[in-house]
Amino acid sequence: MSVTKGPVVLTTVFCILSGVLGQEWKVTYSSTNVCGVEGSFVDISCTYSYPSHLEIKETFWFIKKVTGDEADDLSLDSKYQGRVEYLGDKVNDCSLRIKNLKDSDTAEKYTFRFLTNDPKGKFSGSEVTLSLRHLAVTVSPEKASDGNQVTLTCITICSLSNNPTYIWYRNSQPLTNPHPTSSNTLSITSVSKEDAGYYSCAVRGHEGHPSLSVCVLSCWSVTYTPKSICALKGSSVEFQSYCTYPADHTVTKAFWFIKGTWPSGQEPKDLIQEERYHGRVNYSEEKTNNHTLRITDLITGDSNSFQFRFITDKVGGKFSGGDVELSVIELQVLVDPAIVTERNTVTLTCITSCSLSNNATYIWYKNPHAIGSNHTAGKTLNIPSVGIEDTGSYSCALQGHEDHRSPERTLSVRYGPRNTLASVHPSAEPVAGDSVTLTCSSDANPPAQIYTWYKKSGDQSSPVGSSQNISFASISSEQSGLYYCEAGNEIGQNRSSAVQITVTCKF
Repeated sequence: MSVTKGPVVLTTVFCILSGVLGQEWKVTYSSTNVCGVEGSFVDISCTYSYPSHLEIKETFWFIKKVTGDEADDLSLDSKYQGRVEYLGDKVNDCSLRIKNLKDSDTAEKYTFRFLTNDPKGKFSGSEVTLSLRHLAVTVSPEKASDGNQVTLTCITICSLSNNPTYIWYRNSQPLTNPHPTSSNTLSITSVSKEDAGYYSCAVRGHEGHPSLSVCVLSCWSVTYTPKSICALKGSSVEFQSYCTYPADHTVTKAFWFIKGTWPSGQEPKDLIQEERYHGRVNYSEEKTNNHTLRITDLITGDSNSFQFRFITDKVGGKFSGGDVELSVIELQVLVDPAIVTERNTVTLTCITSCSLSNNATYIWYKNPHAIGSNHTAGKTLNIPSVGIEDTGSYSCALQGHEDHRSPERTLSVRYGPRNTLASVHPSAEPVAGDSVTLTCSSDANPPAQIYTWYKKSGDQSSPVGSSQNISFASISSEQSGLYYCEAGNEIGQNRSSAVQITVTCKF
């Protein structure tokens, strides 16, 4: 990236050499002072001209002459090894790119030189200086109160080209709502405590080189990422906090505590010291101002609000952030419809009381093995035409947390009577005067509640009973014949095959 400081002035240098009187030697720069960003690159745009009857033999840039009128190629300098790239040619373009810019690069002056096939046909342009852009944020007014309008401006020591896009940060987090902007000014119409914190800016594409931060309204703040988490019982969670405080303070203690457990006149109890969290809580500090709370082996009792607190080396240097919310849940299986009849479409859903990750992968189990791909699986398990073979106990789990399945939910499939059977006890060939019982049995869900017995006479049948069992206390020969039963429930009916009773005479 190159920039122009002030109006662009094209500098033309004339040189008249012996034998080429009246012909122009010239090196022209788009600017003799270019501006770049530390760590990025800068292009120095350049063109050159010379008498048309000559041929270019060598082109290069240099920063200092060695002896007399000679100079070393910049690309051979150890400080620039691999960081300079000649973008020009041997016709009229002499542009140069310097990469991975360093502060030390600003101490040099850069010059283009070319040599022709004429021993005296040598020419160097004027010098180009390089400045590195350092962003800074100004605040107006310098001291603001609640309700004031505050304007922050991202400024540089040199002008940037190509209409750069700016990114604003509060407490190292990019600003979105309610104050998004892509310009070098950020206006807060009515500043409030929600806006308090440290602000900085950067140029898009160079986010690794932001400005120093400035304090707005209050230099004491705590920002959380995320502010709430819904987590599965048995899993682990992390809350990250970013704290700010005056520059002359040093943090001596930082900890987390449960909201609402702060005894009057005392410091709140460090979460690590809470007996129920023993061995399950860990603090870490990845870098200055960033603190992480990690809780492992979550139980439902961990559902709570937590706050981050830090203490500095100055009198009165104590601050607590707002709270973060943790919800620990168990998976549950919901069956729809609640009452399932054979050949219905059934949907089982793995539900939670709060939203888990959108990318969660679910695993389904039945009695208690993982289910294959017979049905569409995911958060929901669909069974398009349920059968009695689908009866069983179902549960679900998240991939990676298979040890923490939901409680089992029984899927009971209702169906009408089947395999209805008529049987005779103790014998189908009783002796007249014996006691005989006919029993009707069937497979049904719910069990059959309606039974009807029939006796066949030729093509005709007549009912002889309406209970599951019918008995003949003293059977007679007139009661010989074919008997069958019909079993029914609220789903349907089913008829048995006929059973023959033959009564013999008693001699």
